[in-house]
Amino acid sequence: ITEGKYRVVGNPNLNEIRMFAVGVVNTDTSLAGRLSEVNGRIWLDELRVTDVRRDVGTAGRITTNGTIADLISYNFGYSSKDPYFRSISAATRGGSSNNLGSGQTETSSNVGVTFNLHKLLPRSWGANLPISYNERSSTKTPLLRTNTDIVLPEAIRELEKSTNNSRSISISGVKFNHKGRNPLFSLFLNRLEGTSFSYGRTKSHDVRTPYRLGENLSFQSGFDFGMKHPPSVPIFFWTKYIPIARKTSNSKLYLYPSTWKVKGNFQRSLTIQDNANNQRLTTVSRLFNASLDLNYKIFDNLTFGYRYTTDRDLTDLDLVRLQLRDPKLGLETRYQQSSTGSYDPKLLDFLTAAFSYRAGYTEDYDRTYEAYRSSLTESHSVNGVFDHNKLLGAGGSSERRFRGRANIRGGGAKQDEGQGGKFYDTPLALLRRLVGWIQPFSYKYETSFKNSLPGIQERPYWKYRFGFTREPNITKFADQNRSPLSTESQNYSLSSGFVLMGGIKTDVAFRRTISTDLITQGVRYENTSTSWPDLSIRIQPFRTLPLIKPVINKLIDIFSPRTGYTRQTREKFNLDGSFLTETSTSISHSPLISLTLKLHRSLQLTGAYTLLKENSFRYNQTNGDFTSETKTLKKTIAASTKYSFSAPGGIGFPLLGRLKFKSTMSIEVNVKVNSDLSETANKGKDFVANSDKSDISISPRISYQFSSKIKGGITGRWQDSVDNRREITNHIRELQIWTEITF
Repeated sequence: ITEGKYRVVGNPNLNEIRMFAVGVVNTDTSLAGRLSEVNGRIWLDELRVTDVRRDVGTAGRITTNGTIADLISYNFGYSSKDPYFRSISAATRGGSSNNLGSGQTETSSNVGVTFNLHKLLPRSWGANLPISYNERSSTKTPLLRTNTDIVLPEAIRELEKSTNNSRSISISGVKFNHKGRNPLFSLFLNRLEGTSFSYGRTKSHDVRTPYRLGENLSFQSGFDFGMKHPPSVPIFFWTKYIPIARKTSNSKLYLYPSTWKVKGNFQRSLTIQDNANNQRLTTVSRLFNASLDLNYKIFDNLTFGYRYTTDRDLTDLDLVRLQLRDPKLGLETRYQQSSTGSYDPKLLDFLTAAFSYRAGYTEDYDRTYEAYRSSLTESHSVNGVFDHNKLLGAGGSSERRFRGRANIRGGGAKQDEGQGGKFYDTPLALLRRLVGWIQPFSYKYETSFKNSLPGIQERPYWKYRFGFTREPNITKFADQNRSPLSTESQNYSLSSGFVLMGGIKTDVAFRRTISTDLITQGVRYENTSTSWPDLSIRIQPFRTLPLIKPVINKLIDIFSPRTGYTRQTREKFNLDGSFLTETSTSISHSPLISLTLKLHRSLQLTGAYTLLKENSFRYNQTNGDFTSETKTLKKTIAASTKYSFSAPGGIGFPLLGRLKFKSTMSIEVNVKVNSDLSETANKGKDFVANSDKSDISISPRISYQFSSKIKGGITGRWQDSVDNRREITNHIRELQIWTEITF
């Protein structure tokens, strides 16, 4: 064995070695300056790493906290880890690169003190005024060169050491709640909301950044100008003498908003740092955001709401001018407002109509084009209930009088003497008997509009921002490659129901949604979705059922049957080409039948069968010719049972007597069977399966609570999934045993 030279190239790291290369160099030139020939064989045995470091890692941590007479609370913490310490986590499993320690000595400490100044103030002030101070420091001294396993000399370690020190002081959650009439509190201090202040300073250095200083300053506060009980004026008192307008006599005009809140937040951050070449970089950021919340109840049935927020960048001081005549508050990066309104006149008892309105407008600044991206969302709707029974006098004085006087079975109205009835009482009673089983009709109509305008350089006028018009009235646009987008949608719904013999309750509804592209990139479409009928049938105990009522009601109470049926159609229409591109019809039985079998007070069995059928047709996107048809069939059978019992009396032990405790056991089994078949037939061809899947799963669960401190259980899952089209079968067998002990 001869001596050789060994060199290290790059940054050696055992974790990153992928290949070893070995070669032989002939340096013998004894044959007249030419390399001499050498014959032989080279054997390479396995390569082993010797003298492996087997250092043991250590770490320690100390924490303490406490309070002093509710006036001062404090906390202190110190932790230290050496380069070889390995944390226990999922990321440190054998073979992981995180399983070798951090390679550096880490120490950190933190101190925090909170002084509750409000404890020194009178309790009647209801004050909250905590002042907090926190200080943190950390040091990291490397033992190894970064991304290598080379041990650094002591002097080099100090040069590559990194430190971080931060200090902060804050006052948060400032509020007052004085119940007296002192104007200082009632008009000012009690109205402060969300007031806080914080200042933080951080110093750090490392190899890449020899010096870094950061400062953060934040201040926010709010004020409530509203009144919980604003003054009002009964301006319609004179209408009590007019029969038609009599209901408006109690209306009051409120003279002040019930909610009127303003909030503001200012944040300043400063960063000064030097890079490895001692070049200094300084960054400053000043941000300000404000908001306004207003809720004005003009009348009891007429309200209006408004919210405004603005985000501004005050970094460039040339854009800041604090003057009353011509103020400037930096560059506005985001502007947002929303407004709402509602009106519920309640003029007729049998017919209600509530009107609502909502609009939202947003602007975001695009620095690339020095312009704003704006979006508007506006909607208004009307909804209410038509109660024909109230129109016919159900529940009113006419009905009560009729019950005391009329005899419908006799074919006429037999009036009691001395009670002068009205001639229309009997016809109204007959109508109520004929239509009384029909539930009131609920209706709703809603229309909405969305518009997006990119690249605007001036703000639309107020009618557009509040959604009163669709024309923004803008003339300045930036030169950019985005196009405006605009859509409109309408929603209709009508629902009612009926009850037969007090036991069969059916809800039926009609719903339609139409969405239309007004302006878009490419082709404009109109999407229509219609649901009719949408049925839900529930069978509950009958109130009127001759002879077999007790038996039937007993069965209904045990099984609780329920079913549903929905038919929905969808259409996608090409507005530019005037032809259909997609249509579909789906029939959903959700569920087809659902039963809840109550076998015992603690044992019940629930089962449901759902079915979904759908046919969809696709047409050519260019000319509207038929291209394909798809059929889908989905079935689901689900059943579950649960039984739970408890032993509040405890368990008796020989010699020890009865040990009393409360234990509870719950046994649950869920079974679910799914099947999904989808077939597609192109024009002139047979149907071909796109998807043919089925699966069955059985999930038992047993949980046991021995006491409030000890819990446990067993959970299992048996699942088989079959893909008939791809001929793939998956099996899942799972068993979990868990125990929870709390102490």
